[in-house]
Amino acid sequence: MVERNIGIPREVFYRLRPIIETTRSEDYRSQDEWKFSQSTSDSYSESFGPLLEGIEGLERRRGSNLLKSLVEQQKEQKGELLVLDLMSYGAVHRDLKVRGLSVALTNKRSFLTRTYSMWVNNGFIAGDIRNARTWRAIRQWLDSEKHTHDSARKFDLILARPFGGLTHVPKNEIFYHYIFTALYGLLTNEDGYLLTQFHPDMQRTVEQAVSQINTNAGVEARCDSNNGVFTLVKRSGAPEKISLVG
Repeated sequence: MVERNIGIPREVFYRLRPIIETTRSEDYRSQDEWKFSQSTSDSYSESFGPLLEGIEGLERRRGSNLLKSLVEQQKEQKGELLVLDLMSYGAVHRDLKVRGLSVALTNKRSFLTRTYSMWVNNGFIAGDIRNARTWRAIRQWLDSEKHTHDSARKFDLILARPFGGLTHVPKNEIFYHYIFTALYGLLTNEDGYLLTQFHPDMQRTVEQAVSQINTNAGVEARCDSNNGVFTLVKRSGAPEKISLVG
């Protein structure tokens, strides 16, 4: 059941327990530092710019930043997109004019973000990414999207740029592999994009993961160690699962 819900074997999950409990002992909920308040596409583009510039065929469109240009290009190819804004409030959904889901520790969304979410039927989960219940809730939200589509839905774009929240994410190789496995399973293989931030202490782990990931067909991973950001593109032919846990 653990493997089905969060994408990693039961024995690995139990190895994570003491790591997770250590960071949970900190008093972080009052600050809700997972997110950077009301992040927009301009803010994300600034953080992920070096990697976005390396995407083949992506050009900045007039009046748009690089992330917005990527989304506009994807809309032309696919139509409606689903975007996961992890450890944030989902303000970027309104900015990009897309549907999707946002996840943060508490619900401190602005009035505009709440209104847009209700209008387009976006989802919001108040949850901790260190808790398997949060990942089950994300999968359940995706499952609910099946009712309006012929096939299972997955996210076309996943964003995770928590800034201060990184201090509460366990700086541990096993946990980083756990998060990657979970996010990879949520991403479509029809030109799905994952853009995420990582802690400087995890630079070596991420660089090694990039090398391992790129041995698989249909997947392209890159990282910018100077800025602490990682990107992955998942295309047709990509493996259903990539396990980085030894």
